[in-house]
Amino acid sequence: MKRKYNSIFILIAVFALAINFSDCAKAQVPATPVNGTKVLEGGIVPPPPNSGGGSGAQQIGGNNTIPSPPNPGGGIGSQQIGGSGSTLPEPPNPGGGNGSQQIGGGDTIPEPPNPGGGGGFPMGTELQTITIPAGWSGISSRVIPHFPNTDSLLAQEVSAGNLIFMQHFSQVFWPAFNINTIGNWETHEGYTIKVLQETHLDIYGFKDSNDTIQFVQGWNYLPIISDCDVVTNALFGDIEASGKLVIVYEIAGSKVYAPLFGVNTLPVLHPGKAYMVKVTAACSLSFPDCMFGQKNAGTINNSAPITPWTIVAPTSKQQFIFFTKNSFTELQPGDILGGFTKDGICCGITEFEKTGKNHVLVVFGDDPTTPEKDGFLANEQIKIRIYRPSKAEADKHELDFDNGQGTSAGTFMTNGITVFQNVDTKTQE
Repeated sequence: MKRKYNSIFILIAVFALAINFSDCAKAQVPATPVNGTKVLEGGIVPPPPNSGGGSGAQQIGGNNTIPSPPNPGGGIGSQQIGGSGSTLPEPPNPGGGNGSQQIGGGDTIPEPPNPGGGGGFPMGTELQTITIPAGWSGISSRVIPHFPNTDSLLAQEVSAGNLIFMQHFSQVFWPAFNINTIGNWETHEGYTIKVLQETHLDIYGFKDSNDTIQFVQGWNYLPIISDCDVVTNALFGDIEASGKLVIVYEIAGSKVYAPLFGVNTLPVLHPGKAYMVKVTAACSLSFPDCMFGQKNAGTINNSAPITPWTIVAPTSKQQFIFFTKNSFTELQPGDILGGFTKDGICCGITEFEKTGKNHVLVVFGDDPTTPEKDGFLANEQIKIRIYRPSKAEADKHELDFDNGQGTSAGTFMTNGITVFQNVDTKTQE
């Protein structure tokens, strides 16, 4: 009889402790920042992608089948302490693991994306969700992953066959050939990536407190160590003033910031993306603090001009062709310039907007992950054709590359730069 009464008192104590602990945990949860980052702290796991128990459950631990409320061992919307479903661990360890402050139970922290059942993440963990568009793009994070190994971090994309290629200079991750020389994800490095379909990469970890990026002479990746959008010319103001900045560009995109050439089609840099930077000497930059209430401006999508040409998708290889404001004596506002291979493949376009303004045409090289030719080969001749919508004229005019100067003139070279001082056109028969 005495043992029976003791069991009843224990159950009552467990139920009361569960209610008190959950009320305390709720009070510690900070508001979600304006940039959408979710903070896993104080014992509350946000619902996506799987918060342990049932739909919308607020749960600490639990890896058994969840009974119906009001049982304090789990259930839809219930609150639970412990890591094994029915056994209450001894305080001060309400989740398992050597007195750590942890969501979940047991000493092993599970792999993402399931931060709720049978394990968990340390106090202060943040979640950064990176949207990766279909095709080629640049990615980075401001969160240092708890599980930095890229095999683990991108396991879901690999198993789904969605990850095609990932690169940081000579380091590559190529699942089709079982190659991964990248190893661990680094926040102070950016990456070029290709996926089949748009996806969202969840990175759980601690915010990187080091917001300074060091550049070496030549080409560098630029990760965005910031919670909010960054104005490009403000971020690079000191480097530009020192005369060391050559170009900043959007990976696999047509947006460019090149003050030396009087071009800025890349006014804003976005968290989660990565960019490429070329400098003439070693230098560094630091990201500014986000102002209170500052929001992401969102990606600026400029609709592509309509042309009669079929344009291939951007790739990880590009060349920049700049036109000075005095070089368009024969062009009219609204004219479209297109870069063509010798096979007639259009690999990039730009619209001539107005006189007195510098322009840039970005053309793309062949995609190394596809069997067909879908871009320029190294040293292949570039033809620039003009489409005039006002007269519906296409392919009647070409620009003469004889006036081109720079690291590359009339042939394609990855990251090559061509500058036209004067543009002559020739009529095609």
